[in-house]
Amino acid sequence: MVLGDYLNVIAGIAHTKAGDSFKGIMGLSDTTDDLFLGDGVYSLWTRSKKTTKDIDKIHYTSSNGVHPFYMAKATDDSWYGVYTNLAAAQDWWIENKEDEGLVNITTIAAGGLGDIWIMTGKTPNEVTMKYHALVGKPLLTPMWALGWG
Repeated sequence: MVLGDYLNVIAGIAHTKAGDSFKGIMGLSDTTDDLFLGDGVYSLWTRSKKTTKDIDKIHYTSSNGVHPFYMAKATDDSWYGVYTNLAAAQDWWIENKEDEGLVNITTIAAGGLGDIWIMTGKTPNEVTMKYHALVGKPLLTPMWALGWG
């Protein structure tokens, strides 16, 4: 791990179930079609749509939330989650190695200080509850705020 004045680089390997039961890691992004992350780069940076004409542009499809948290099933059937508290723009590089049950993870952030929290549990719900105890539970938007009668 390198935490510098202008660039943070964190590299690691997530150990998960190998072979047919391989799923990889889940989390990080709300822009995937699957719970589990495929190979690629996932950029995390909160931004809003500038104008209505920007809505269809790929770089303005972000919601106003950044959640640098992922979780996976370990080789012993327990679960673990990793929360990286970085306030800067981040790119997460994911490379799945299904045959070995490994996921190479590299995070590059544009500066700032960071904390890493690791949570474990017997079930994904236990890990999620520990994450929510750390960062708080999401709020339910009232229906009147969405314009529904």
